[in-house]
Amino acid sequence: MLVLALSWGLYTLLPVPGGFGVVSLESPAGRIVMYAKQFSPSIVGLLVLAVAFGRRGRRHLLGVALNWRAPIRWYVLTIVAFPMLMLGTTWLAASASGEPFLATDTVSVLTTLTVCLLGPVGEELFGWRGIALPLLVTRLGDLSAAAVLGVIWALWHVPPWVTPSGGIPLLSLLPGLVFGASLSVLMLYVYRRSGSALLAGVGVHVVHNTSAFVVNGAVWMGAFCLILIAVGVAVRYAVRLRRRRRPAGHGPE
Repeated sequence: MLVLALSWGLYTLLPVPGGFGVVSLESPAGRIVMYAKQFSPSIVGLLVLAVAFGRRGRRHLLGVALNWRAPIRWYVLTIVAFPMLMLGTTWLAASASGEPFLATDTVSVLTTLTVCLLGPVGEELFGWRGIALPLLVTRLGDLSAAAVLGVIWALWHVPPWVTPSGGIPLLSLLPGLVFGASLSVLMLYVYRRSGSALLAGVGVHVVHNTSAFVVNGAVWMGAFCLILIAVGVAVRYAVRLRRRRRPAGHGPE
């Protein structure tokens, strides 16, 4: 929960709903706060490594976090198939609703770079999937670790949902929690099958943010497709785990 406290605390310094406006977004201090918030998962991850692990433990976890080696098919699936799935689902949702497919907002290059590249790197490299996921898997198992991390990941995104009156609309929070847990399970699947936490975390996250950034807000309709995929993966994992735990020679129930 340290990462939530750090992130939410930094957010309250900004002139945003629920914040105190201590620093301006255009000032150097404001930009430092924004980047510190964005990199808070990796900051906390490195802090945990420094305090809670010895030299061998740190070396092992850093090796897991920085491992980029994976079969080429997983890079193709991540870079090509995944965005095609998101964009295709969004196009169908936009066509059905009559909404425009592409985003109409104009944003700065710095914002684009932050959302699509620096954000996922700051969150994932030594944070969510780089350090937290391997540690949680050893304690909770695959599915529980992915679900717990997904909920925490979604809660980390809560501050921008705060309304001017200081409230949090449940209609925004609940789908976000489900989506975070579902996408986290999908990332776990890529991590387990590819063997690369870097690809599963930074790769999937960059592709997701980039795909979501270039289309209309109806992209969140595509979350339902991802949820279905995550449920399918979860069922497959549950069946496999059950088979592994079943004693040899044990017949069908």
